[in-house]
Amino acid sequence: MGIFLSSTSPSTEHRDDKLTEEQRQMYAVEKLDNFRWISKIIATYSPYTLTTADRAPVSLYQTLADLGEQTPDS
Repeated sequence: MGIFLSSTSPSTEHRDDKLTEEQRQMYAVEKLDNFRWISKIIATYSPYTLTTADRAPVSLYQTLADLGEQTPDS
């Protein structure tokens, strides 16, 4: 006995015409359970609360900021 969720419903069928051919193919071959739905059902919150000690070093922030400012020609 299991739960079956239809991949097509009246609320999603009308959106099919807005999908690209690549997206249609991806959804057509999808045969596994929807892991996002499963994660909502079984996921738990961590008992650990992040603190300032968990922050990345300032040098990492600067490195990432510099990478984000680079152009493809750089």
